[in-house]
Amino acid sequence: MQRILRYSKKAIKDIQAIGDYIEFELCNPSAAAQIVQGITKKIDNLLLFPEIGSKVDFGYEMEYIFRYVKYNNYMAFYHLEKEIIYIDRVMYAKREYIPILSKYNST
Repeated sequence: MQRILRYSKKAIKDIQAIGDYIEFELCNPSAAAQIVQGITKKIDNLLLFPEIGSKVDFGYEMEYIFRYVKYNNYMAFYHLEKEIIYIDRVMYAKREYIPILSKYNST
């Protein structure tokens, strides 16, 4: 079974914003490139091992079972639907991500 990665628009914007922040606000273009490349490589690894990510515990049931993989201080949140891996968001690990992810279709 061939798996497919699908990035949400928000996930793409998240990755771009992370790179821009590190490059322009922290004035470190090489670190920005390294972080963005590391995040995308970690996400690409999901094609081989889609269930490797830890499950997000909301404390209640959600329509989607969110998982995440971590690269340095960043977390890529995703959910699986058959052979498709949906990358929903990418966020700084210390950010309050539960309220953000809770906005996705809860049951």
